[in-house]
Amino acid sequence: MAKTEWSLDEDGITIKWIMQYYGNTSEDLNIKWTEIEKYKDLSGGYYLFKIYLKNGDVIKFGHGGMFLICDFNKFYDRFEEMFIMNKHPEQWAKYYKKKVS
Repeated sequence: MAKTEWSLDEDGITIKWIMQYYGNTSEDLNIKWTEIEKYKDLSGGYYLFKIYLKNGDVIKFGHGGMFLICDFNKFYDRFEEMFIMNKHPEQWAKYYKKKVS
């Protein structure tokens, strides 16, 4: 099992590896809001979260699953809020109003 710790701030996302699969040597990631073009969360038993960067790279993370419990939904809600605040501030008031309704 692999385990990561994700944090969000006004600059972007930090993804720190806590535990990796045997033989995996991935480095921690720091992604700035300005580098992100779009994102997508795909579901279907096993979930795949994709972050599309402006340079064409796509960062993919699996999460959840039938036997795993994670805090991804909490992260995703906050990620979505911060993405809109940083990338589309003109839409923030409309998004926030819809979210608290």
